[in-house]
Amino acid sequence: MHDGLVTGGEADDVPVGRPAGGSNEASTETPVVITAGCIVMRHGQGQDEVLVVWTGDYPDPTLPKGKVESGESPEQCAVREVREETGYAVVITDLRPVTVEAILDKHSPVLRRVRHFFLAEVAEAGGGSAGTGEGRLATPAVSRAGGSPGLQGPGTELPTRPGWLEVSEALRLILRREEREALEAMVARRRKRGR
Repeated sequence: MHDGLVTGGEADDVPVGRPAGGSNEASTETPVVITAGCIVMRHGQGQDEVLVVWTGDYPDPTLPKGKVESGESPEQCAVREVREETGYAVVITDLRPVTVEAILDKHSPVLRRVRHFFLAEVAEAGGGSAGTGEGRLATPAVSRAGGSPGLQGPGTELPTRPGWLEVSEALRLILRREEREALEAMVARRRKRGR
């Protein structure tokens, strides 16, 4: 059984909205699911911090993300998912996503998931980029599962609890390999640019 990263790369290698690989057309054998999310960063006291969510009763945090809806661009999806899952409005600061793929074969049908992660910062009230992580739009509600704090966006089945982690801690706690690799790639890109 294969459950890991198939390929990874940056958007320069993979056109946004199309499956990664040698062809511009999706394989007729394996359905492709396009998803998008944001790696929301802010300056912390010790090191940069990343916005994560804990969903339902899962013990590990994840990056905010979800399926691209019909008529929606990956960028629009990424911003919407952050708002739904965390209550933060964000501004994408780099339109070149880190793109990762995975084969999902634990259940039928087997799917190929292409996930685009965009670098983002929390938006200021006026629509600009704040970079401080302030500017929460929604207040956490009491979840249905055990009374822990969480948000429930439109159409969500599980409550989410957002939080900020130092990048090193997020890399240690995030269990999904493709998300860790996307975060590592985005952090390396930011270092290269001197941020």
